Amino acid sequence: MGTWSIPATSFTTWPRMRPNRSNYRPQMRAWHDYHITGYTVDGKNREIRFDISWPYETATDIERAVVVFSGVEGYFFEHDLGGNIVYAFSEESIEEFLAEHQSQFEESAKWGWPLFWAGSVSQSLEGLRTREAKCFELSSSYGLSGWLLATDVEYLEPENQPSFKPTGRRPAA
Repeated sequence: MGTWSIPATSFTTWPRMRPNRSNYRPQMRAWHDYHITGYTVDGKNREIRFDISWPYETATDIERAVVVFSGVEGYFFEHDLGGNIVYAFSEESIEEFLAEHQSQFEESAKWGWPLFWAGSVSQSLEGLRTREAKCFELSSSYGLSGWLLATDVEYLEPENQPSFKPTGRRPAA
């Protein structure tokens, strides 16, 4: 099938959307109950790749894929149990995310993390919007959870990848 890019126009309305237009959240393809078999962080190329698979007997349209986040500005993952099961990858409000984590970022900034933190929510938001970053949350049914800020997300299917091994780089077009 090939490389799939998920343009904003193909998103559906986020289920927790409130009437206020500022609360509109696009939703990615559902990866619910897929297993994360590995992930790669490529700092130099600002990319994070999740290898995922559907280990169940029931039919699905995609049995294996690599979910690729590019233009990564920052990330935080925790609770990696080796056998991680995705509840959802979802896009969240970047402004609400920054406000929620402000004290953590202010405290950690003295050690240089996160790199996108510009001293305040408004300054960080301005810089991230200029770079067209979005906030993605990884929630799990079991194991790995966290967040990442990136400019783009796509998924690749194995037919497009001769060895289907995470390399930290996208296959040549």
